[in-house]
Parts: sequence; structure tokens; C-alpha cells
Amino acid sequence: MLTADRMRAVEANAVALGVSRRQLAEASGSAVAREVRGCADAAASVAVVAGRGANGGVALAAA
Repeated sequence: MLTADRMRAVEANAVALGVSRRQLAEASGSAVAREVRGCADAAASVAVVAGRGANGGVALAAA
């Protein structure tokens, strides 16, 4: 488990190495979607709710 501060450092490092924030959001959203598919019943409806900022981008990618 990463702390919020450590995750910010990991993201900053990835960006410094040339990974775009959009790529990070898409990869994160894809990982969230895979986890939900693995946990939820195939016939279940899933609501994605997020606030502003980067979390919103990840939620959009997951949806």
C-alpha cells in the first residue's frame, strides 16, 4: 500500500521519465475496471462516482 505522498512522488517520477498524465490516468482506470470485473457479478450495474481533478480522469477511464 502506498501513501498519498509516496504515490505523488511515483507519479512525478513517471512524468519526469516521459509518461504523460493521460497515460497514467488511462492505465489506472484500466486497472480499476479489471478489479471491478473480477469482483462484481457479470450482470451487476456499477456506478462510477468521482470528484474533480485526476480522480475524475481515472474514473472516466474506468467507466
